[in-house]
Amino acid sequence: PESLKKAMSRSSYILQYLLYTVAFNKYLQKRVKNFDYEKHCGGVFYIFLRGLNAEAGRENGIYFDLPDYALIEQLNAILLPADA
Repeated sequence: PESLKKAMSRSSYILQYLLYTVAFNKYLQKRVKNFDYEKHCGGVFYIFLRGLNAEAGRENGIYFDLPDYALIEQLNAILLPADA
């Protein structure tokens, strides 16, 4: 798990999925009636194929995060101030 966190940070994948999550949230707010991030969003998975190893455990090579809604709203306000 620590190696995955380092790889995610080093490759800017965390920034990438936060940007995607802001866009995903904004899109679904406009398209889905009564959309609720905390109810409808299942989180983010990154799968490192070279890290998958059944013998090492089911979670080996898989990174998961569910960004806090408050963070997504803060990023939305910064990135899309006209919508805030």
